[in-house]
Amino acid sequence: MRSWLTIAGCVLALAWPDVAAAQQPTVVTGNVVDENDEPVVGASITFHDAGNEMTYSSESDDKGEYIITVRRSVYTVTVEKEGFRGAQSEYRINQRDRMELPTVVIISAQKILGDALEEINAQFTKAAELSAAGQLDAAEAIYRKLMEQHPEVAEVHYNLGLLLARKPDLEGSASALEKALELRPNHAPAALALSGIYGEIGRGEDAAAMMETVVTEFPDDADIRVAAAYFHLNANRREEAQPHLEAALRLDPDNAESHYLLATIAAGRGEIEEAVRLLERYLELAPPDDKHREAAETFLPELRGHTSPGSDESAEPEP
Repeated sequence: MRSWLTIAGCVLALAWPDVAAAQQPTVVTGNVVDENDEPVVGASITFHDAGNEMTYSSESDDKGEYIITVRRSVYTVTVEKEGFRGAQSEYRINQRDRMELPTVVIISAQKILGDALEEINAQFTKAAELSAAGQLDAAEAIYRKLMEQHPEVAEVHYNLGLLLARKPDLEGSASALEKALELRPNHAPAALALSGIYGEIGRGEDAAAMMETVVTEFPDDADIRVAAAYFHLNANRREEAQPHLEAALRLDPDNAESHYLLATIAAGRGEIEEAVRLLERYLELAPPDDKHREAAETFLPELRGHTSPGSDESAEPEP
């Protein structure tokens, strides 16, 4: 019996150092890089021990390196940073004093989007072909599938919004365009399209506010100025349209469309000589297939004959 007690005592004596070691901290180091092997600064590193309900956290420094002190155990290690696809792995921390973990690579959202663009653009082309052929439901199905696969891509929501406006599903169009702007607040084409949709569904104040926001955001974009002018002209607000057209001409003196639209405003005021000058310049600048050319060629002889068309609808801008 005595010998058994001795052996038991020896076993206990050998076990105690391991238990004590498990309670001693281990300094864990590692580093975080992106897809180009460049350091990722400010990444959040979390060690979670589910068994013992313990969590430790750290952050990568300007070299992408981190250091964290934990107890010896099994951890789920999560590395995250906004604008990157995070990474998660499981590690057993079983070394005394110090342990270095493998380098963690997290992929930037820009890289992820770039890899997906080729596929997305191919689907866009297919959807555009279907849309041009009048197969709007088939085109919509493509955009909705892309939306499920790439919900973070603003262009998917934008294209869906334009398609729904054609069906017409104006409420659905507004929702898709709003999502595009949520993802890319400076998406000017989406904002311009949304302002038009708001106008059509009776949200006039929202439409005007959206248009002014776009102009404020891009004051030096001639095309946006022309779009803003159309918005006001189609609402019978010629006085508010004129400053945008004049600004467009300052930005782009050869902007044919601005000349045509200003000519219609001048003619409406009875400023015949100015309207003639603007129309002549428009015809010099506009391509042969421009949408306003036929109206301008009809309108100009009337003006030259000092016959004011007044509110002639042929001179009115089209949306």
